[in-house]
Amino acid sequence: MRPLRGTRPGQHPAEMADDLAGLLGHVGTGPAIAVGHSMGGQVVNLLAVRPPALVRSVIALDPAHSAHGGEAAEMPGQLARYRARGAEAAADLVVGAFS
Repeated sequence: MRPLRGTRPGQHPAEMADDLAGLLGHVGTGPAIAVGHSMGGQVVNLLAVRPPALVRSVIALDPAHSAHGGEAAEMPGQLARYRARGAEAAADLVVGAFS
């Protein structure tokens, strides 16, 4: 993972997902309904595959999966991957964006 400009350790969406997975495993109350807004949408998408048994469902409100330049042309393909693979496709997108 490459660090985000202006962030401290632990502020990467993948790190946040790992932290939440650890918390859910520790409290043992899962599977959880994970809700996230904006960057939290990225976090809950990643959480859903870390491991999947921790999460019952994901609600991502305005997830901050940005698109600019050539990314906009890729949107139909990405939507098809979401339909085919769900949270795993979203997690792949987030990891690719931050690695």
